[in-house]
Amino acid sequence: MSYIGITGFGSREEVKEVLNFRGTDRQIMIGVLMTEKTLNGFRKNNKPNRYPEARIIPGIFPKKSRRTLNLIHYSTKNKDNLIQGLLTISKLVGNNLDGFQLNVPWPKISSISGYKELYPGNKIVLQVGPTALGALRYDTALIAQKLKDYDPFIDYIIFDFSEGNGKVFDVDTATRFLSLAKRIGISSDIVVAGGVNPSNVMALKPILSKFPNVGIDAESGLRNQKDFLDISKVNDYLSNAVKILG
Repeated sequence: MSYIGITGFGSREEVKEVLNFRGTDRQIMIGVLMTEKTLNGFRKNNKPNRYPEARIIPGIFPKKSRRTLNLIHYSTKNKDNLIQGLLTISKLVGNNLDGFQLNVPWPKISSISGYKELYPGNKIVLQVGPTALGALRYDTALIAQKLKDYDPFIDYIIFDFSEGNGKVFDVDTATRFLSLAKRIGISSDIVVAGGVNPSNVMALKPILSKFPNVGIDAESGLRNQKDFLDISKVNDYLSNAVKILG
């Protein structure tokens, strides 16, 4: 079964509070956001409270365990330098890193395979959202071929129709792409995201009835007015998610 994800941690204290939650056999994905700029010490972006300084990130993740999946959600516009970024972050974070979510539209497969050769135990989550789909003009045949191309080299595909911007989750769109992945025989685990919050997570129930092993992830819907992670919202989100996911 895929994980229940929470993205946007900024401290170890937040992680500890979240992991007080019990009641699911699914892994809880601990997501920490990073860009190439924040990796290199620049913190100016339009969501500064979601991107911790690179120097403190090693202390945010808990020790590796079956209960958690510790992922850096990494974005860069420089696809040619992707593998170098992944290697630099892996050395920075150390043994508690479980892998990456690549928020990069259709990154070079050679970068993923090259990283996997050096870190075969780490997981790769490929984000497929409006930017990636738009690059293929939402052409079903082209999307299917792309997913097939990446499938042998990744562990998860996350269909994220918001890309961290809090857009309302669209059950019909998610069902369409989940059905496509199933039809073409994708072996990677599937996760869905996009505007998920404590109030609307139950709306995913129709998806779970058809795709019981799918996972979910939430980011914007778990923030407070100052754009910090809201632990009370996280706990409500987890409680409601468990009701439909187990």
